[in-house]
Amino acid sequence: MEDFEAFQGAMRSDDSYMSTFSQSLSLVLDEFYKNLRSVGVSAVSGAGMDAFFKAIEASAEEYMETYKYFLLALDSISIVMINYFLSTTNMLLSRFICLTNGS
Repeated sequence: MEDFEAFQGAMRSDDSYMSTFSQSLSLVLDEFYKNLRSVGVSAVSGAGMDAFFKAIEASAEEYMETYKYFLLALDSISIVMINYFLSTTNMLLSRFICLTNGS
């Protein structure tokens, strides 16, 4: 999807649920496609393969420089949250057992 306005125009002519849903998601799609690298490759002649491999290499570098550390940080936060959840659940379960055994 390279032309957001054309997509919106096509969706306005239809008033179905799916059209309305697609219109509401079109901004997300537009943002998604803005940040995607694309290259043209011929299936017949193989023209464009050099550009394809360069785009893959650039994407791998971007991942290693940007996203990898962000995802590792999220993973660390997730582990802390899971440990907190488990300790809180364990504490509540212990209290519940004490209350039910005491009555």
